[in-house]
Amino acid sequence: MGFVSYAQNFEDVMLWRAFQNTDAGFYIDIGAHDPTTDSVTRAFYERGWCGINVEPVENEFNLLSKERPRDKNLNVAVGRSPGSLPFYVFPGTGLSTLSQSNAQAHISQGHEVMEREMAVTTLADICEKYVTKDVDFLKIDVEGGEQDVLFGADFRLCRPKIILIEATLPGSQKTNHHSWEPLLTEADYRFVWFDGLNRFYVAEEQFNALSKAFDRPPNIFDGFVSRNFSSASQAEAAWLRNEWNAANSQKAVVEAERDWLRNEWNAAKAQKAAVEAERDCLLSELSLALAQRDAVQAERDALGDSVETVQQLEGKPRLA
Repeated sequence: MGFVSYAQNFEDVMLWRAFQNTDAGFYIDIGAHDPTTDSVTRAFYERGWCGINVEPVENEFNLLSKERPRDKNLNVAVGRSPGSLPFYVFPGTGLSTLSQSNAQAHISQGHEVMEREMAVTTLADICEKYVTKDVDFLKIDVEGGEQDVLFGADFRLCRPKIILIEATLPGSQKTNHHSWEPLLTEADYRFVWFDGLNRFYVAEEQFNALSKAFDRPPNIFDGFVSRNFSSASQAEAAWLRNEWNAANSQKAVVEAERDWLRNEWNAAKAQKAAVEAERDCLLSELSLALAQRDAVQAERDALGDSVETVQQLEGKPRLA
């Protein structure tokens, strides 16, 4: 099966280039959002990987729980320390955030918000409780909370080989990595790639093995297809199948009508033959009757001639 990219900016293509020879790998997705749409981890899950999905929005967490039974799915937020904080939910937008300033910006743009208290944990606690093997990659997409997530991590004990973090302000191309990137470089992570949305970092001890995967953007030689294109192709194939089935159904109707007409034609021919046979029979009977009539008339005429002859011989007048 070819590689289908589900991620919004082909992040999974870059990661697959680095990990395509890794079987049953492990990921952590902070701000997992949807299990399929724009998912960085879906393609890996389909290839037998598993991991941890952290998603504070309840509807999206429920989808993850339903569609990712092999994963550990957590309905919490991630910050610099455990506790609880106001969480601003913008339904169906991917903009939900712990950041009050980001929330105010979204509200000023006309987005509707629901505020609720959300349990908060740290990345270090998540790793301590749930990570039992090497972490191949960590993805962070927390709408302005990147610095807090990194403050709450312990990269001495849990060292993802690759970390990718959304590095622009929500809905903008303006980068925001300057406030949190030092936390990564101090933990011996090296920057390797910026795709216009995310910044990718490789652990120092993995740099020689993995950094070469980030020397070029996703391209035709990666042998992938976008899920959107794949879905469109599948939809077109489904439409063609429906058209084919409809054509076959119409063909069956036409063939049935043709067979009915053929049967009617054959019945009409048979009826015509029967009528013609009956006509021929009647004509034969008529000819026979006419012949019999002519024979009787001839016999009558002969008898009349005989009577006339007898009368002449007897000298009697001929009967009228």
